[in-house]
Amino acid sequence: METRRRALPPGWYPASAAECRRDIEDFLRLSPPRPPELKCVSGGIVPHAGWFYSGKLAAWAFAAAAPERPQVVILFGGHLGRGEARVVLEDAWETPLGEVALARGLAEELKERLGAVREGVSGDNTIEIHLPILKFLFPESQLLALRVPHTDAALAAGREAAGLCRERNLSCVAFGSTDLTHYGPSYDFMPVGLGERALEWVRRVNDARFIEAALDLDAEALLRLGPWEGSACSAGAAAAAVAAARVLGASRGHLLGGFTSADVEASGDSFVGDSFVSDSFVGYAAVVF
Repeated sequence: METRRRALPPGWYPASAAECRRDIEDFLRLSPPRPPELKCVSGGIVPHAGWFYSGKLAAWAFAAAAPERPQVVILFGGHLGRGEARVVLEDAWETPLGEVALARGLAEELKERLGAVREGVSGDNTIEIHLPILKFLFPESQLLALRVPHTDAALAAGREAAGLCRERNLSCVAFGSTDLTHYGPSYDFMPVGLGERALEWVRRVNDARFIEAALDLDAEALLRLGPWEGSACSAGAAAAAVAAARVLGASRGHLLGGFTSADVEASGDSFVGDSFVSDSFVGYAAVVF
């Protein structure tokens, strides 16, 4: 049996089972209640910064889908630009909470259908950062994990992944992993300058446009907005999740919460406090379909 090993160092997420469990339980204690209009959750969009910054948003989105008890969790990662999709093909992936079982048979079939390649050991954070949370909330589910580019290939990946599960009569949910606007001198992106005005523009304009497209299940708009407006680092992952959710019958998205790394830094911990202006910061959101 092939097991994929942890690549991200502590700091992205804790090293021990006890620390992971404590942090996840803390995140979930602050989780908003599942909205009553969400009769069924078919997936969503989660951020992928270190747990200090965005772990609670990711936990909220995954927790909203946990009552579905899916047999398969599909997770689309990103950071691929315009390259080929990459499929994780091991049998399991280690986490501090125990191994996450990977849906290897599905992954091999999906790789062939997409003409994708096997994911190597890259240290990319867009999938691995979520694994302990998935193990905690979906202990019996298998994970179908792949990274997708921000091209139309992402839409095909979303449709094929969800369609393959349906063909096999496997219940599933599909999530895309992306952070939102990367703003400031650290990212060489400052269209409205610096200061409070920049922070408000990211929150109310740039991130908001991407989030609204996600809520409308407009995968094509996500592919357009992310790269063109600098509003997402892994737009393809979000678009793939939307494409999959539409196959699974989703009709609308719901925003569970969002903030920026500047908000987190202002509070001194991962629980958002007073507003703070940082020259460089990143936006995050939790959306469910």
